[in-house]
Amino acid sequence: MTVARAKYFRALQDILSLDISTCTAEVCIAARKDSESLPEFRRLRLAESIKKEFRDLVADCLVEYQKQLHLHNLQVLDFDVAGKPEKYQVEHIELTKPPYDHIVEQNQPLNMLHGLETFKEEPSFTEKMRFYVVILQPPQGQPIYFYRRYSPKRVLHASAPIAIKRILGNTDEFEDVKTPIFLFDKAIDCIGCNTSLFVLAKSHFYYMFQILNELIESAKETLDLIQQRIPIENFSQFARACINDKSKMQKLTSIARRPYLSNLTIAEMKPAIKRHQLHIPIIDINNGQQEMLHYDEDYPWDILKLLDDDYLTSIMTGQNYEVDAKRDP
Repeated sequence: MTVARAKYFRALQDILSLDISTCTAEVCIAARKDSESLPEFRRLRLAESIKKEFRDLVADCLVEYQKQLHLHNLQVLDFDVAGKPEKYQVEHIELTKPPYDHIVEQNQPLNMLHGLETFKEEPSFTEKMRFYVVILQPPQGQPIYFYRRYSPKRVLHASAPIAIKRILGNTDEFEDVKTPIFLFDKAIDCIGCNTSLFVLAKSHFYYMFQILNELIESAKETLDLIQQRIPIENFSQFARACINDKSKMQKLTSIARRPYLSNLTIAEMKPAIKRHQLHIPIIDINNGQQEMLHYDEDYPWDILKLLDDDYLTSIMTGQNYEVDAKRDP
């Protein structure tokens, strides 16, 4: 992961410095089936008191990042599917660049906010809800979009066989809930402004914008390259385990960027396997004419960590360490 350009840091700084109480607020819900490429949006008709609560929700979610900014700790990094940002780090995506440029098309209806249909709880819509977005419009400048994952499970009557509420004006008698209650928590997954998208929750980002499909395609391409270059016994089992795990697919994306991958040999890997005690047996085939790495499903990460060069040796102590996340210089 690399530090993003200074202008993106300034863009996030401007958002964190915004006086949210001066902004107008609208909320839209997006729905989409997995087979659909573009979401539908509905605008919530909200009382001003509820709009204030959504503004407060956003303000509460930004407090930690504002704290990091004040302490001069905040960092903006280029988005990396294999990265694991710290709490003081925010990943940035430039939406004009593939493969993320299609997110702009997905959000195009939000440019005509007041022309959107209002939300009426249609089952055909609520059954495929995917995320909602709080749109804050400052007195000057571009609107800012705060995205949060959403699903039908957030509808109270859909998630509980029996739901009750206290009868209005009565202190000790309850009645059942006959109308849906939509629940919203205090969290934000992404922030969008102009052509910038700041990702706060990576897994939810994949879900909201269907980036997972592209991650799968990227993982398959990397697996093809690995299969061409590195003999692995039980390769089909290894590939299947990778495609069925988002974290492993992220790891494959990181491996694809390693410049040594196309020239890596088993002979070069043997010392690392021994030094770091990886459970990757080397087997001989064709009467000893060829060596292969053996994939063991009980140690599903070992080959991936080896190929991503997840280890380093301290020049101070000579001790070996496993690297949790790498940063490019």
